[in-house]
Amino acid sequence: MQVKRYIITSKVNKLGMAPIYLTASWDGKRLKLFPEEKVHLEAWDNKLKKVKPKQTYTTRINGKLEAVEIALTELYDNARKANKALTEAEVKTEFDKAAGFTVISAQELSASAKKILQHLSPKKEAEPELESPFLQLMDSWINHKKLERDSKGNRLEASTITALKASRDRLIDFEATTKFKLTLAKMDNLFFQAFLNYMLENLGQSINTVGKHIKRLTEFLEWCEDQDLEVNRKYRKMSVTEEYQEVESLTEEEVHLIYNLDFRTQQAVDFVKQCFREEYKKEINRLMLAQRIKVLEEMQDVFLFLCYSGMRISDAFTFTPKDIHNGIIKIKAGKTKKHNIWCYIPYYDDAIFKPVEIVTKYQGKYNTCLPVNKGINSYLKYIGKFAGITRLELTTKIGRKTFATLKLYQGVPDRMVMQATGHKTEKAFVRYIGVNTIKLLENFQKRSQISVPVSVPLLEEQNN
Repeated sequence: MQVKRYIITSKVNKLGMAPIYLTASWDGKRLKLFPEEKVHLEAWDNKLKKVKPKQTYTTRINGKLEAVEIALTELYDNARKANKALTEAEVKTEFDKAAGFTVISAQELSASAKKILQHLSPKKEAEPELESPFLQLMDSWINHKKLERDSKGNRLEASTITALKASRDRLIDFEATTKFKLTLAKMDNLFFQAFLNYMLENLGQSINTVGKHIKRLTEFLEWCEDQDLEVNRKYRKMSVTEEYQEVESLTEEEVHLIYNLDFRTQQAVDFVKQCFREEYKKEINRLMLAQRIKVLEEMQDVFLFLCYSGMRISDAFTFTPKDIHNGIIKIKAGKTKKHNIWCYIPYYDDAIFKPVEIVTKYQGKYNTCLPVNKGINSYLKYIGKFAGITRLELTTKIGRKTFATLKLYQGVPDRMVMQATGHKTEKAFVRYIGVNTIKLLENFQKRSQISVPVSVPLLEEQNN
C-alpha cells in the first residue's frame, strides 16, 4: 500500500490555511482520506510532505499523519499475509481509528501506532511550550496579508511581509523576557509602557523603530476587530512621535570635489596601490592596477549620475537610450514598477547637474547608458576616501538623496522633485532631504542657474 499526503491549495481559508488530505492506493484501488487538519501554506514542506518544524501544531499533525500511515500499511501487510483482499470500508475504518475519529481500546492499536500516539501526548516535563493564542492570531494575520491584494491587484512586497514577521518576533522576545502575557484584552497603556521600556532600555532601539512596530501591531489589532474578536480598545491610544533623523547627503562642493577627481595622477596611482596593499596584503601588478583605475573611474561616473538624476542604482544599471525623450528621462522605477509609478528626470546639464555629460561619455560602449558593476559600493568607499570625505561613507543611496537635496536648494518645488524620484507622499520624500533643506520647502529662495545651454545629444535623435 502507498499512502501519500497533500494539501488542497484551492481551498485556502481567510486565515491562509489549507486542508490536508491523504490518498491510499493498493491493488488497483484508491481512496481519499481527510484527517480534518489544516496547515498554513508556508508551513507545509511540499518535498517531505509534512508540517515544517517550529509550528505550534507540528508535533500534533505530523504525529497523526504518521500514525495513519503506519496503521494503514500494517493493515494492508496483515491482509496480504492472510491472503485476504482489503476493502475500502476496512481501510476507512482503520483510518478513522488511527486519526482519532473512533474511540478504540489500547489492544486495538498496533505497537507502531501506539508509539506515534505516545509521541503526540508526551510527558509534561518534555512538553514544548506552545505559543499563545495572541501569537497564533498574529500568524494568521500575516498569512492573510500574504494573500491580500491592493486596489490595483498587487500583492504586498516580500520586504513588507518580512517586516511584519520582524514585529511578531520582537513581541515573542518581549513576552519571553518580561513574562508579560500577551492577550487581546491586555493591549492597553500598561502593555504599551512595558513594551516601550523593553525596546528603548533593554534593546537600545530608537523611538522611530518602536513606532514602526507599534504601527504594525495596531494594524494587526484592527484586523482582529474585523474578525469580531474582543480587543481592548485602549490600543488606539498607543502611538509614538517620530523623530526626524538628518539625512546624509553631499553638499554641492562635495559633488564638485568628486567630479574633479583624477585617478590618472601619480597621487591617485599611489593611493590605489596603498589601498590594495592594505586590503590584500600584497602588491598590485601593472595589469590589475590599470583595471582597478578603470573601474574606479567608471564607478565615479555612475555615482555622479545618481547625484545628477536621483535614480536608484538598479534603475541606473538598466537605463538605456530609449528612456530619453526630449530632454526628459522617463522610466518606470524598478522598486515601484508594479505600482505603475513613472519617474520624470530632467536631462540637461547646468552648473551642478551634468547627466548629459556622463551619458555621452559612454555612448555606444555598452547596451545600457552606463557601465554596470554590482559591487559599486565597495569602490565608492575608496572614491570617498580619496576625495577626503570622511563625515559619511559613500553609497549609492547617498547619490539619490544628494539629488533630492540639491534640487531643493536650487529652488525646484518639492512636487517636481518627487516626480523625478518617484516618491508618492511628502512624508516618504522628506526622509530623503536634510534639515536645512526642509526650510527650503517653505520658502524657495534660490533658482536654478543654468550654465551654457547644452544641445540634446545625438543619442536622443536615435529615439525619434
